[in-house]
Amino acid sequence: MSHSQSVFLTSHRFDYIARDVRAIGDHNNFSARRLIDSARVINDEICYNIKDANQLYELCQLRFSNHKRIYSHKTARAIEYMLIDALKAAEPVMKIANLIHDPKKYVHLTDNIKARIEESDDPDLMESQEILERITNRDLYSCVDWYVGRFEHYKYFKASITPDVIVKTAKRKFSSGKSESAPMPIQEDVMNLKADHVIVDICKLHHGMQNRNPLDFIRFYSKRKFNGESPVWTVSRVCVLIIV
Repeated sequence: MSHSQSVFLTSHRFDYIARDVRAIGDHNNFSARRLIDSARVINDEICYNIKDANQLYELCQLRFSNHKRIYSHKTARAIEYMLIDALKAAEPVMKIANLIHDPKKYVHLTDNIKARIEESDDPDLMESQEILERITNRDLYSCVDWYVGRFEHYKYFKASITPDVIVKTAKRKFSSGKSESAPMPIQEDVMNLKADHVIVDICKLHHGMQNRNPLDFIRFYSKRKFNGESPVWTVSRVCVLIIV
């Protein structure tokens, strides 16, 4: 398998995509088993039957759709950040990070860490417990705004849109009198705002290989060219065949 191909088509990707669409009750025609059974090694590359080209298209689209609808959903991301903050607040007491250096203890580091924090009577865990209680009560971090930008602008957004920039811009806007119509509580919140109160979450949404088309790196065979004596087909040839 070529490097570019191996980055996109891996067994764990088949697994988590099938698992997650099942978990949300989504119904689709993607079949990982069909792709696995279709795979053949030809000229030291893993190739797929041309009849299964549409399955690979669906795999690309499912990956993109899952990241957009599930992994990058504002509610899911809010809960993830709150869990991170809860664990960071509990770290000085529970020394969670140290467990990765001891395999015998690390294997016992499971999701029950949340229950252990919640049931503890240690007053030093109060901040962590309050965050976890907010998650339970759905009092989540608020999504203030969002924007969909072009993939090639990612580095610019990453460098330019930071918590510090947002705080400075908000305070400058309110201090200049441009937001006098805003309620007083909001003005006070903005003037008391700090960079650690703001989370900027910039997510990349793509089909598996950044700004490249993963299907450009997949090779196909047919029953007429099964042994690979002739060059196997690329996606451009497959598209022509499907259209015809």
